[in-house]
Amino acid sequence: MNKILIVGPSPHMLTGYGIVGKYLIEGLIKNELNVKFMGLQTQGKPYNDYELPYIEDLDYYINRYEITHILTIGDFIPKFEKKEGLKWIHHATVQNYPLPRVIKDKIKGADVLISPSPFVQRMLSNSGLKSTLIPHAFTLPITNKERPDILKDKKIFLCVGTNQIQKNIVTVIEAFRKILSRIENVVLILITNPFEQGGLDLHKIFQNLNFPPNSVFFYQGKYGYSLTREELAGIYSFSNIYVSASMGESFSLPLLEASFYGLPAIVPEFSASGDFVETYERGLTIRTKLMQTNYSLSKQALIDSNDLANTMIKIVHTKKIKFNSKDFELDNVLTKWLQIFK
Repeated sequence: MNKILIVGPSPHMLTGYGIVGKYLIEGLIKNELNVKFMGLQTQGKPYNDYELPYIEDLDYYINRYEITHILTIGDFIPKFEKKEGLKWIHHATVQNYPLPRVIKDKIKGADVLISPSPFVQRMLSNSGLKSTLIPHAFTLPITNKERPDILKDKKIFLCVGTNQIQKNIVTVIEAFRKILSRIENVVLILITNPFEQGGLDLHKIFQNLNFPPNSVFFYQGKYGYSLTREELAGIYSFSNIYVSASMGESFSLPLLEASFYGLPAIVPEFSASGDFVETYERGLTIRTKLMQTNYSLSKQALIDSNDLANTMIKIVHTKKIKFNSKDFELDNVLTKWLQIFK
């Protein structure tokens, strides 16, 4: 029997890849596969029966549990001994272009490469690497949460993402500030931690821009700025438009989730999010002001806040858009993963 070890962001972190890993693991277990998971942020006592604490010596887990398949998810690739009978599958993250050589050198030894989007598959192919396309799965509960009284009769722009420089949330804030004098009854909801370690002090930026009261909300749930899936689903259900100024995306799970709830989207024309909006006619794309080169010698999009502001005004009267999520439903995505493992 195949014995699988998955290595990736811990499933209790409520980040995009944490969520992807959680539902993939539980789906594989439900299909009677033998799965263990080493969470990169899991210290001490694990949260689930299948979860293992993080250790640097991955070979210990491989030998102890007689692992036959190892799946690495995201950017972190641990060192382990590649031996006979052990198959390595890597779920690739590529946000920019071209594929940095340092990443190519790390992943080229994988037996199977998985791309979550056509953009990633193209970037790998351009570097001579063949991959299998398996998208992320939609896993939010269906809900119709009533809009809070303070947001009644408002047109709500929703931005979801970690507070890291590549998500470029500050440009969304800047663009929203520019439309307030041009259009009435609009609100920006930010699902992010304005004080996140390694991010920008978004709360200070927000204060310095002197926004009118109740025009911007850093939404909190019962776990603070980390929302549960149920809380996030409720916000999608009463919002109107999804907006992102991300410098590059490997997939963009929030964009898929917002699309499921019918929200038209504004995203950069670049990378996986631009591909998604254009392929499924999900909304409008923003032109990139320029492509800047980052530390890994790849290029990422820089967004013009004026163009974003104009696009936000253009889309504000758009009605909900129907979206067929069949390709991204968990059972259909799991079928593709089962083919890899079985």
